[in-house]
Amino acid sequence: MNHVLVQRIVAAVLLIPVVVAITWFSGTAVFAGFCAGVVLTGAWEWARLAGIGRTSGRLGYSLLMFCALLLCYLFRDSAMAFWLPSAGVIWWVFGLSQVVCYQRGGSTVLVSTRARAFAGLLVLLPVWFSMVSLHAYEGRGPQLVLMLMVMVWAADSAAYFVGKYLGRRRLASRVSPAKSWEGVWGAFIATALVIPAFMYWSGIGEERPVIYFMICMAAVAASILGDLFESMIKRIGNIKDSGDAIPGHGGILDRIDSLTAAGPVFLMAYKLTMG
Repeated sequence: MNHVLVQRIVAAVLLIPVVVAITWFSGTAVFAGFCAGVVLTGAWEWARLAGIGRTSGRLGYSLLMFCALLLCYLFRDSAMAFWLPSAGVIWWVFGLSQVVCYQRGGSTVLVSTRARAFAGLLVLLPVWFSMVSLHAYEGRGPQLVLMLMVMVWAADSAAYFVGKYLGRRRLASRVSPAKSWEGVWGAFIATALVIPAFMYWSGIGEERPVIYFMICMAAVAASILGDLFESMIKRIGNIKDSGDAIPGHGGILDRIDSLTAAGPVFLMAYKLTMG
């Protein structure tokens, strides 16, 4: 077992119980604050990915993100509850077009620093709002958030190990050479195993299991896109890792990139089909 893999396992063992405990035992206000801390750290890292090299510039970008988060929280019970996650889903449709274009050797509109900085707002704000909105669901909020996180963790881990040991066909060689189609199928299979177990434990989705299963699969497909999108941004900026906050894992963004796309997709699909 190599050193990096050991670091990844140790970091996961230490961090996952903390995240689960905060999700399960805290109120939505505390959970929103915790997620805001994660997103602000991600904003600091995104500023670097966007090409903002100066510390003052990165601080300014993080402050802008803080103000945006505060406004979103203050108006969380307004029409924003629908439109911000919806904008996140629309953004990821656009993000898919950019990943496909980049993979095929074409250009992307996200070359400039301003474009990438603006993209960071559309990546990070909707996922924060989506996680907080899920947590606020009466009677089942923490369960929904845990379901989403466990599902994404399982998919990420399966994709990593299956891709590492069985991967043969590259998924997007120009965007992220290490990812494979075998890893993608591993992610879907892991999700298909996790969903029934979580449904049995929580009772969520039992009334419409097929629709709930499809929602979860759509969220996992989106999580793969989130991972690829961050990889593309790093390629454009010629940066290997978003940061070094988590040993063996890179930066915070490297840990939440899948969730950035999965969060809005899961929330909107759940709202529209399961109520």
